[in-house]
Amino acid sequence: MKTKKLRVERFLNEMDQVVPWQQLETVIEPHYKSTGGRPPHELRVMLRIHFLQLWHNLSDPLMEEALYDRLSFQTFLEFDCFGGVIPDESSICRFRHLLEEHGLSQKILAAVNAH
Repeated sequence: MKTKKLRVERFLNEMDQVVPWQQLETVIEPHYKSTGGRPPHELRVMLRIHFLQLWHNLSDPLMEEALYDRLSFQTFLEFDCFGGVIPDESSICRFRHLLEEHGLSQKILAAVNAH
């Protein structure tokens, strides 16, 4: 049992409290649909992955690897890599492109800044 709270854990706990997650999901939800193939990952998870990627300046492949490697990321996403399906780099890339395609990145930024 570890006793020290890491800086990244403190940061992620704070972001969990201050980012208006539900409001952001409401903005994205009308655009987040399955286009055939595998069903999409939970919007909540993909949005949090997107923020992790931005906060840590990670490429899509490095983000996927970090999801397997970093316990702090798994805790923030509320899953563990042994019991669930972790989005791969293609899923992460498609989500990012969806946000860009519909101009949602700007709406997300505006909502976070307003909050």
